[in-house]
Amino acid sequence: MNGEGLKVNSKKKKAIIKLLKSLILSLVFFPLILFYSLLWVMDWAGDKAYALLDWMDDFEWNTRLIVSVSAWVILIIIFFTVHYSLFTRF
Repeated sequence: MNGEGLKVNSKKKKAIIKLLKSLILSLVFFPLILFYSLLWVMDWAGDKAYALLDWMDDFEWNTRLIVSVSAWVILIIIFFTVHYSLFTRF
C-alpha cells in the first residue's frame, strides 16, 4: 500500500514538472516568437504602406481616408482571426 502511494506521488510530481516546463516554454518562447514575427510582418506592412501612400498621393483626402480605414479593418479582422485560431480549440 505504501509503494502504491509513492508511485502515485511520483506520477503527480512528473506531471506537475511537465506542466511547469510547458508553461515556462509557452510563457517565454511563444511571446518572443510572436513578437519577432509581428516585427517582421510590421516591417513588411510598413514597406507596403509607404508604397500605398505614394500611390494615394494622386487621390483626394476622402479616398485616402476610405482606403486607410479599410486597411485598418482588414488588419483587425486578420488579427482576431489568427488570435481565435491560435487560442481556441475546434
